[in-house]
Amino acid sequence: RDSQPAIINTPYYSETFLNSIVSVSSIWFLNQHKSNGKAQIEVVANAGGIDLLRADFPMSEKVASIMDEHDNITFIACTNAINRLRAQGVNPTMVKDVKTEIKKILHLINHNKCASQSRPKH
Repeated sequence: RDSQPAIINTPYYSETFLNSIVSVSSIWFLNQHKSNGKAQIEVVANAGGIDLLRADFPMSEKVASIMDEHDNITFIACTNAINRLRAQGVNPTMVKDVKTEIKKILHLINHNKCASQSRPKH
């Protein structure tokens, strides 16, 4: 049985946050791997957190490096946040392989629906 990914939301641009993802995920991966195979983490960026995933921002190389080194970590840029930037006249380019076709709220709702359906009934 495939487990649901852990979802980490980041509404803020934070270098400290990005640096801690690797440390936390390494520990989590080890624990999950022992119990059920391949663990997944999805980092969903919205609002100001979208800047972590922009190709023209300082942390872009770090994000690309994390994705290259950890195939279990996926970065998702909320389409609503991207559209808000576009409405302000900014056309953001995301780091390569960042998923951009997902609205954060719908992603979280779908994740919670799948997780609750896979839980054993008592």
